[in-house]
Amino acid sequence: MLFELVIPARNEGAIIQDVLRRLTKSLDDLDIDWQITVAINGTTDDTLQRIDEYRMANSKYQELIKFIECPEAGKGAAVRYAAQNSSADVFGFIDADLSADPEMIAPMVKMLLDGKVDVVIGSRLTNVKTTNRNWLRTMSSRLFNSVAALLLGIKVKDAQCGLKIMNARARRLLAEGKEAGWFMDIEFLVKVVQDKLAIIEVPVPWIEYRYAGRKSQLSMLKDGMGSSLQAMLRIRRRMG
Repeated sequence: MLFELVIPARNEGAIIQDVLRRLTKSLDDLDIDWQITVAINGTTDDTLQRIDEYRMANSKYQELIKFIECPEAGKGAAVRYAAQNSSADVFGFIDADLSADPEMIAPMVKMLLDGKVDVVIGSRLTNVKTTNRNWLRTMSSRLFNSVAALLLGIKVKDAQCGLKIMNARARRLLAEGKEAGWFMDIEFLVKVVQDKLAIIEVPVPWIEYRYAGRKSQLSMLKDGMGSSLQAMLRIRRRMG
């Protein structure tokens, strides 16, 4: 049995080696085989070189870390491309900034392996005491999720948390998606709900800015509520 964890990465050269160090440490606690796949997405910096340097310097993980180059731009496109090229029994993805605590990956995988759920998703909103976010971002997330529940029937508190683990059946739904950007998560959850797969939401410790100086890849102007509404309506039309 294999667990594959995907990191969508665009110009993450400054942090990718520390990201890999943190993740390999966390995944060493798993009782099943695992691999990390960095889904390179429009990178113009030295991310690839830094990945190779880490692999060469850590022979233990040399065969457990790989990268793929996604031909289409966007986080959603990168994760979907990885899902399309995966044969893992358990599949997951985490944002490269590791705002979601990677120490939660192992217990989330174990929940999935119990066989009672199909998808385990991290949540910043089921226990806000564990999250390091300002009140405005928290309220924006609550509004987003309330609208998603109303328009799309997604009954989770936090659809957009960047840490999700799933079985092979759910991975195949993810691979069928169309959203190339940040709205891939809600499209995926709509598919999960339509196929009547079981979801469990797990509170995760969250550090909004784990890496000082790293620029967010999310634009509040481009990806704000107006764009979110357009995306939700687009997904609703496409998926009935």
